[in-house]
Amino acid sequence: MNKPVVSHRSRSNRNAIRMRTAIRRGIAGKPKNLPDVLTGQAREVFLLFIFAPPRETDRSISSEGYPLKMIQFLIADDHHIVQVGIKALLADRYPQRIVHTCGDGDSLMEMVKKSVYQLIILDIHMPRSGGLSLVRLLRTYAPDTKVLIYSASPVSVYAVPFIRAGASGYVSKEDSLDELAKAVGLILEGKRYINPELAEQVTSAYFNEEEENRFRVLTAREFEIAILMLKGHSATSICETLNLQKSTVSTFKLRIFEKLGISNLLELSELARLYSVNY
Repeated sequence: MNKPVVSHRSRSNRNAIRMRTAIRRGIAGKPKNLPDVLTGQAREVFLLFIFAPPRETDRSISSEGYPLKMIQFLIADDHHIVQVGIKALLADRYPQRIVHTCGDGDSLMEMVKKSVYQLIILDIHMPRSGGLSLVRLLRTYAPDTKVLIYSASPVSVYAVPFIRAGASGYVSKEDSLDELAKAVGLILEGKRYINPELAEQVTSAYFNEEEENRFRVLTAREFEIAILMLKGHSATSICETLNLQKSTVSTFKLRIFEKLGISNLLELSELARLYSVNY
């Protein structure tokens, strides 16, 4: 009589049953008795399982895919609620972290001199911040520390000069927290972040070696009208002061906004403040 054909799967199942039986009998704690119960491939697999060294895991990331390397952050913002929100965001994405906070430019510089930070998230309008000069100072005292500007000020006005001054990115407080998280991640990877709508403007400005004061692109007449607008003069008042037609003043206003890359008087005021334009 022919012997029954035993498939590979049947043998594997049988070996698995033997292995489970051995474990239940306590054989796992007595390797010398294994030959009495397990043979062949089942024995090899079991021995490998018992005696093989533990697999090394990548301890640089968590099970969720977030970095586990210790990262030091500094949140520089004079609004406590903003500090709390950013800390919660960082806690969710960076399990291994140290987060410090400060609310003015003087405290910021003191902390930078005492500790090494991978990233500073900076509000440019907190007390004693100094704007562009503070970013330049940070680049001098902490050249390896990245700076991300997080501000309510118009991106179209402030992004270019601050990135040229040494910041690695600019995020508006009107953007979502997901956008802020994206910026933080990119900068920690050694990249830069900027709103995609301004990418071309920032890139060209970053490599432009000319004087950065954007008011210099205005003609004398355009600058004169810009100053009058900053002083609060209406279109009618400007017409009377400069003896111009209202349509001419409107054309100048559009040209000024276009050259400066702004869209309203608030942004014009912000830009004048940024470049210390006296009026």
